[in-house]
Amino acid sequence: WRMEDVLDIYAQEENPKRPRVCFDEMPYQLVAEKREPLPLEIGKPLRYDYEYRRMGTCNIFQFFNPFTGWRNMKVTDQRTKQDFAYCMKELADEFYPDAEKIIVILDNLNTHTYASLYETFEPEEARRIARKIEFHFTPKHGSWLNMAEIELNVVNSQCLDRRIGDRKTLEAEIAAGGPKRKLTMFVVEPDPEAPADVIGDEVEHLGDLRLAARDDLLVHRGHVGRFGERRRVEIARALAEIGRAHV
Repeated sequence: WRMEDVLDIYAQEENPKRPRVCFDEMPYQLVAEKREPLPLEIGKPLRYDYEYRRMGTCNIFQFFNPFTGWRNMKVTDQRTKQDFAYCMKELADEFYPDAEKIIVILDNLNTHTYASLYETFEPEEARRIARKIEFHFTPKHGSWLNMAEIELNVVNSQCLDRRIGDRKTLEAEIAAGGPKRKLTMFVVEPDPEAPADVIGDEVEHLGDLRLAARDDLLVHRGHVGRFGERRRVEIARALAEIGRAHV
């Protein structure tokens, strides 16, 4: 039933008063070089020693609203119940202060409970935050339904899949990579005269598009597809040609 519950949440109409936010976390191992890598040269790749120095661990929290493109990442020393509680407080008071209810999609980690709020804050404050947040959990073996997990994997492959030896550098990498993943929206009006198969087999007819080319996300007749940079450029050009794209 948890899978159906999450899918029902994703299928709801967008409501600014009831934003849907995916939340996840990821442990990160800080690793420094023991020897300075040899720089890139013509005909020679970057060369580094296989030995490295462990510099401890930290945690990365990910907030992601896949329906508006908003995302936020936060680096902490740990992922305790208190860290989770402060993330929920930040979500309620800073990121969505005007929301009536925030729908949070998350996995079944033991810290992801309302009890974490009560163990961190005074009962009145914990209840205030709990009233504003509604948890929906993914299946125990279906955490991939949480889109924040996908976002973490993307950021890890783009920015963090290398040796980073200190938290300051890690935060700088996250800050630099975040804006590049801001969503670009193309709202396309239905056009029965639009040419078919302009942007490939994935889309049968440009006139059927309702929301297209949100960064790497394409919504077509309610179905979601993901495209690389080359395909997104092709999409943008095709939309511009029919004169119905609004950035």
